[in-house]
Amino acid sequence: RKRTVAAEVAARKKKKDDLKKKKDPKKDKEDKMKKDKLLKKEKELKKSIFKKEKVLEGEELLKKQAEEKARREAELQRQKARREAELLRQEAARKAKERAERLRKRKFPIEDTRLHREDRELCVSNIKVKKRPMLPLFFQIIRADSNKGSSRCDVIDYDCRGTVSDLIQIYHFFRGDVGFGDMLETPLVADFTLQHLAYAVDEVLNGNCKKSRLLPPLLSHLFVVSLQILMTTPHENPQLAKDLSSLMVALTPASWSEVCVMYMECMERYYSKPEGVVEPGYTDVEYLFGRKDTFTDQEVVELPRCGYFGGANANHAVLARAFDKLNRQDPWCLSAEELLCLLRALTDDILATRPDVNLHLLDREEELAALLREKRTADSNFRKFKLAFEGPPAKKTPSKNSKINTINAPNNEAAAAAATAATTAATTATTTPAKNTTEDAEKKEEKKEKKKPEKLKVNKWQFEQAKKDQERARNAYEKALVSHVPRSKVTGQDRDYNNFYSFPKDPEVIYAEITRPNTTGLAPGLPAEVQMHRTSWHCIQNISTLESLVESLDKRGIRERNLMEQLLGTEGKKGLFRHVYDDIEEGEAKERRKKKMVDLQKKLEECQLNALREEEGSFRRSGRLVGGSEKIQTQVQKTEEEIADLQAKLIEDQTVAKPNFVELTGIQILQSFDTKCRKAQRLKKKLGSNDDDDDGDHVLPIQCTSLIPSGNVDGTGLVGLLVNKFLEMEQLCEDLVPSSKDRDQWIYHLEQLVANWNDACPTFIGPEIKEATKNENNNNNNKPKGSVRHRLESEWEDSQQTRRKLTMSTPVSTLSSSTTNQAALNQILEKLKQPLLDLEERIYELSGLSMAHQDQNTADDNMSTVENTVAEERQKMLMAWKRKIHILQKIPSKRGTLIRETLVQAIDAARKANLGDIVVKLRSVLLMYDRTAPGECKRQAVQVLKDHGGYDMDDGDEDDDEEGEGADKDGKEEADEEKEELPIPSNLCFEAMSMLGSLGDNTNVTRLDWIHAVKSCKTISRFSALSAAFLQKASLRLDKLSSEREALEKSLERWKKELERNKRRGSKGGNKKSASKEYPTEMWADVDYTDEFCMVHLETHPWWPAKKCVAKDSKLQKSLHTFDRVLVAMVGEHGGLRCVKSTDISKFTGSAKENNLDKFSKTDRLQLKESLAIARRILRGRQDMFLDDNNIEDDDGFREEKKSAT
Repeated sequence: RKRTVAAEVAARKKKKDDLKKKKDPKKDKEDKMKKDKLLKKEKELKKSIFKKEKVLEGEELLKKQAEEKARREAELQRQKARREAELLRQEAARKAKERAERLRKRKFPIEDTRLHREDRELCVSNIKVKKRPMLPLFFQIIRADSNKGSSRCDVIDYDCRGTVSDLIQIYHFFRGDVGFGDMLETPLVADFTLQHLAYAVDEVLNGNCKKSRLLPPLLSHLFVVSLQILMTTPHENPQLAKDLSSLMVALTPASWSEVCVMYMECMERYYSKPEGVVEPGYTDVEYLFGRKDTFTDQEVVELPRCGYFGGANANHAVLARAFDKLNRQDPWCLSAEELLCLLRALTDDILATRPDVNLHLLDREEELAALLREKRTADSNFRKFKLAFEGPPAKKTPSKNSKINTINAPNNEAAAAAATAATTAATTATTTPAKNTTEDAEKKEEKKEKKKPEKLKVNKWQFEQAKKDQERARNAYEKALVSHVPRSKVTGQDRDYNNFYSFPKDPEVIYAEITRPNTTGLAPGLPAEVQMHRTSWHCIQNISTLESLVESLDKRGIRERNLMEQLLGTEGKKGLFRHVYDDIEEGEAKERRKKKMVDLQKKLEECQLNALREEEGSFRRSGRLVGGSEKIQTQVQKTEEEIADLQAKLIEDQTVAKPNFVELTGIQILQSFDTKCRKAQRLKKKLGSNDDDDDGDHVLPIQCTSLIPSGNVDGTGLVGLLVNKFLEMEQLCEDLVPSSKDRDQWIYHLEQLVANWNDACPTFIGPEIKEATKNENNNNNNKPKGSVRHRLESEWEDSQQTRRKLTMSTPVSTLSSSTTNQAALNQILEKLKQPLLDLEERIYELSGLSMAHQDQNTADDNMSTVENTVAEERQKMLMAWKRKIHILQKIPSKRGTLIRETLVQAIDAARKANLGDIVVKLRSVLLMYDRTAPGECKRQAVQVLKDHGGYDMDDGDEDDDEEGEGADKDGKEEADEEKEELPIPSNLCFEAMSMLGSLGDNTNVTRLDWIHAVKSCKTISRFSALSAAFLQKASLRLDKLSSEREALEKSLERWKKELERNKRRGSKGGNKKSASKEYPTEMWADVDYTDEFCMVHLETHPWWPAKKCVAKDSKLQKSLHTFDRVLVAMVGEHGGLRCVKSTDISKFTGSAKENNLDKFSKTDRLQLKESLAIARRILRGRQDMFLDDNNIEDDDGFREEKKSAT
């Protein structure tokens, strides 16, 4: 480019010179113009060239600057990288040094959480700790199908304590740590184990209870025992104790669930305090928002319940759910969780109401502490005697090559400090004078001689005796650990704070309580502290599982190190592994037996080969060889015998043991316990000991093994128990008075119901297996039936795939095949009701209660029949109950006793006026009475008065009210003076009271209430409770009738002898009669009640109104007439008969014959007054009065007049 520019400049210069030579003006001008243009272009060209050169130079400069800058930056980066690498190396070296220092300073054991956190921080990975094994769940170890249903053991902690937790708690209460069954003087609890209870609960889990309609007898036994103890425990409140004892009559193995509901309801009514409950009301909107509320009907929010249930009233609470289901269903419909929660609540009640349990536990703790002191004293004496007898042990000097424990080695700084201290001590010792050292040494020797004790001289006998004392003290303490420990403590914990337990009375199994977060919840992303947790229980039953657990423990942690020491033991303490089943040893023994079998077979083959060679004559014949052949034969025989024995052992190893579920579920233990109790009761009756001599907590055990049906009508099974009691009671009635109805048909009907129930509810025990074929069932039906245990064992021997199903040898069921199972059960229950009602009616008439109640009702219906005042008195009777309720309004709410008495008087007035609906309503109001808050009862009674038109007062009523108020005040003063307490209202609910209303001898309920309860019951448990309460009362009533009948027979014999004696005396000329005076006694016979009333004289009572009776047996009536005796029924006595002389009977006058009745008690005077009124009303109703001419005023204020007979 520079060359071209120069050439152009030279060319232009040459042209310029040529133009100057010509010198033409025009041309010059043109040339000048061209020249200017050229110059201008040249300048422009030079400028452009200069600009291009400048641009090129700038680009090169920029390029050089960029290269220089890049080089400098690269150098800086290299320097920075070198500095960073150096820093990283220094940081790594510092961290490595710090890690090494931290690793060196760590002293084991340390806290487990901190240990594993530091291991993660310090990247420690060379620890020989295996992964935590999967421990078997609690119910997997007893269930055949262990792979199914394992989640049943998991429990979310917000809902309940857990099935396994409740199960273990119940076991410890009865037979474990608390051991309540051992505290009772009379054995009530069978000696079961935790395994028995676990198998029984597993029967509920696998659904056998719902199929069989029967709970395991062990669970029923525990419920019955708990209720027995609770209802016989003395309470501070006498009315509560009376209520609970009244429930005791209905307690049977079949009715415990209904009794449990009534007990809980009674305790709820007793413990629910009104002052602790805010009454529901309307919200004060004006106070809250400053405006008036225009709504009149507001929804009242139901407040949570309090009292006995406390906070267990929520819908998800297990105890409240169990109570609600048990109130409507039979117990086998409840889940295992609900059953155990209910049983644990009962055990908690026992602990709360029995202070002697706490005292017993304190005594056990003191005994255990005393044994521990004796053990320590024995250990100390043994060490002293050993030191005196054997001398001090030789000190072991560690060798130079011995390894020092780096965990317990001191730090370098401490070692340096110790070394400097030693050197300074040495230098100071060398600088001190010699005199001071000698004096100090002498003083030290004198002090040592003074402090040195005298040597103990012990011989060999003393040493051996100290050793025996130590062993004796240790054995006594170890035995006490099993029986005297009041509460098992946690054996140890792992790194995650999971608890491990070993119970002293069940040392063969180690239990683990594993807690983990509920990862399946609604918010799995929340922290573990906020989430709810799941708890599961696991078991360690063999050494192999225990070894895998121990290998997963890190002994560097404190918790896991302590757990390992507890499991494996230490130098001075035995470990828990010695109690666990050693499956490894058993497996090795099996392998050794197999190897021995192979060796014996080889040996046998060699011996047989040698024997064959000897027989073939391979060896030379000689005496020595003949003796050898005999040895070979004996050796062959011994080897064959050893092989046979070993073969039998190998067969035993290969065979699987057949589980006996009758024994595992505790049925066999209950059978032996019931047998032992029956023997004890028979022995007690034989010796003639009375139950009254025992303590107050003496309770007879109730047998629960009869719940399992045996296949016969022998009092086994739920329905079999009831039918057996019905037949026993019917037999007692038949012994007293033969029945006129078809007795055989009645008995056959009951036996048929037993057969139907057992067909509809076969018994299942153990895991469910496949049903047998129809042919097998038909063959089994033809075989003789035995007990449940025999049936189960025989079917296990036959085939493990046969369903354990119990059938009966009774007639074939008449239920139609189209009806469902539940419908069949309901049909059986409905058919059971009529025999019970028939039996109750028979005893009701047989005992005379029917006639007594009929007379009472007749008297109530005939309060007055005077012609002139019938309408007036009827109106007064109809208004009597209203007047009482009107008076009730003026009584303060604080006077609860007076409110209750006034309400009772109103009920009595309504009953006399034959106002049945009013009686029912007022009785329901009376049941609402609470002595701590009678205001609600008063308000409801007034509401009943308003619903029936209210009460209009007149002047006479006002005077009566004033007189009534004055009489109430006077009565209050008299009560305060005499300090007489009025009866406390019952805490029982209406259902419980109606259960006790059979035979019509209950004042709170009527017989019709009991009959209605029987007809309306829907569960077999409720029916069993009603039947048990009736049977208990009927048994006492029939026993009394039997004893009275025996008294009548003995009296007839005695009267006969006396009559013969008097005749003999008369024939000899003596007119003297026997001076022995007879007193009327209670006697019984089957009689017809007449309508003739009379007055009877009793020795300890005034002249009493009675009704004459005639014996149905003509011979008995003739004998009574011969002996001048008459059977009478006392008015006012419910069914009682008396046998009196005819001279002690007078005409009925309608009033007391004695002029002065003050010598008799107030109770007798009141009863006489009421009995006379009843007799007069009955006679008035029949218009059969034969009283005196004078008018006699009735007790109720009505005028009675003598009427002529029409």
